[in-house]
Amino acid sequence: MKKTILSICELMLIVAFISCQATKPAFDAQNVLSVAQEQSVLDSTSNIHIRVNVEPAIASTPQDVFLYTHYDCNTYLLDSIRTAGSTTLELKGYIPFQNKVMLTFEKRGAREISLILSPGDSISFDAPAESEIAFKNEVDIPQLSAQTEWNRYLHQNRILRSKRDSLISLIVHTPKADTLRLQALQLQFDTDSLAIHDMYAGLANSDNPFLVDHSLIFLNIDYHEDYLYKDTLLKKFPDYRPFRLHYGLEASAMETPESKRIYAKMQKIKKDRASVIRFSNDTKKQNIKTGKKLDINLHRMNGETQSLGKFRGKYVLVDFWASWCKPCIDNMRPLIALQKKYANDFEICAITLDKLPGAWKRRIESIGMQNFNHFIGVDFNTGKIYPDIETLGFKSIPQNYLLDREGKVIAINIYGEELVKKLEELIK
Repeated sequence: MKKTILSICELMLIVAFISCQATKPAFDAQNVLSVAQEQSVLDSTSNIHIRVNVEPAIASTPQDVFLYTHYDCNTYLLDSIRTAGSTTLELKGYIPFQNKVMLTFEKRGAREISLILSPGDSISFDAPAESEIAFKNEVDIPQLSAQTEWNRYLHQNRILRSKRDSLISLIVHTPKADTLRLQALQLQFDTDSLAIHDMYAGLANSDNPFLVDHSLIFLNIDYHEDYLYKDTLLKKFPDYRPFRLHYGLEASAMETPESKRIYAKMQKIKKDRASVIRFSNDTKKQNIKTGKKLDINLHRMNGETQSLGKFRGKYVLVDFWASWCKPCIDNMRPLIALQKKYANDFEICAITLDKLPGAWKRRIESIGMQNFNHFIGVDFNTGKIYPDIETLGFKSIPQNYLLDREGKVIAINIYGEELVKKLEELIK
């Protein structure tokens, strides 16, 4: 249980730490964030240059594109540009040392692209196609060694943590009387935890200081071993201010009001684009409430539809989700065991709002949701939400409806222990 709590703390602390990394005056946020401003905001001492090629549809959409970074407890806007039809966007900026730099599209295109750059870097790359990975923030840029190593780390980290999270779930749901199984699960958990430790230790030996700095967070939180690297790192990277901050040799700067405004602006853009589903204003909405029937079709990828009536006689959870929606994924995982437990009386209809079949299918396999009843809420040919799904009127996901044996709504947006208890009451 202690390790479970630590893994949750890891995610909370990394967000706070990465936003606190060398000192440079902040820009006037009210000016640089002005939508009317079309000129790039350039520092006269710019030391990074980015040329990004975008799709015509993205280039022709009036919007601002922002280049920003975090360090030493402040968020800095490095540059911004207004799209004006050109498929090539050029942005410049100043960073005092190797750091992560974010490229954010206000309305269309990648929600955010993360780049690990060093002073003097000049790069050119193709932005992810909107039709393929509109919300993905990882791009492969071979000429950036830090970027290549970072992507490799992210991939390894996802695999190891997914395995460990699955083991935690198995340990929690294994009866205490099954001693041998619990011992085997604990042994595997310890093995996977050691692999995670070794991954961070390997990252701490990187030649890219940003990645080393990232590894120190977890080596400190989980293992209290960051002090082992202090002398080596201060000698290897004497001018890298984040290490001096990490080890308490220098004090962090106070966050400025400009920084707060810039950070809030970027977070709002990401939030608005991450999970909000847009609906047409002229769609007549259903008044869905408990006791009423859910009136929608279940759409197959091949264009066929079927009625919810097919599942009459069983309790049904109609769950709207997407492969890119983390809260959706978190809610889906516990349903796997629940569906197995009540296989004769309970069905799950998972309706995706993905726009691409590839991402949808890969996520189903990675989570292990193959035994659910899978349907699509978006026409993959047009990218539009089906009209009957629009009539439900919800504006964000996750969203679900629990139906009784007659197809009437018992509960709306019911998750976790609440759902488990409800099913236990219903299925006796």
